[in-house]
Amino acid sequence: MAETHSLQDLGQQAAVAAKVFIQRDYTNGTVCQFQTKFPSELETRIDKTQFEETVRTLNNLYAEAEKLGGQSYLEGCLACLTAYTVFLCMETHYEKVLKKIAKYIQEQNDKIYAPRGLLLTDPIERGLRVVSFHPQDTKPWSSCCCCCGCGGCCCSSFTRCSCFRGHLLSIKVMGSRWGRRLLGFGSG
Repeated sequence: MAETHSLQDLGQQAAVAAKVFIQRDYTNGTVCQFQTKFPSELETRIDKTQFEETVRTLNNLYAEAEKLGGQSYLEGCLACLTAYTVFLCMETHYEKVLKKIAKYIQEQNDKIYAPRGLLLTDPIERGLRVVSFHPQDTKPWSSCCCCCGCGGCCCSSFTRCSCFRGHLLSIKVMGSRWGRRLLGFGSG
């Protein structure tokens, strides 16, 4: 017996299975902030207030990262005085806040989004253009070149894997004799 579905049911299933992108908000210039408008594709998956709180917190953290203060000026002066070699031995304020953002996103995924079948992707992995939500059963990237199989690399040339294990790979050399030897996949 053939099973029939209404067009509305199929549309809801497709919306749940698709990735959802939250675009940058340029109403206040080029400051890094994202739109807090709740997308209809997420209505059946998460609470509107929880979504807005997550995006608002991300916006506040990015504002903190870009805030100019005494520490930023001191970092700039030290960089000039040491020909930027100071950054070999210290993290900038911006890098520290980016780590805080990554930790916040991981906590949100663990506590809120993963139990609902979604994963929130760090905007830094998308060039600070979008915040994206994707179904948990799919990888956010089409393929993974990472030897750990975590699915966390964005498969562009020399990039750090986002599983925070520090894998550094290049998809362009992986198939070559040098790449296989470099990554420990045989003598090549």
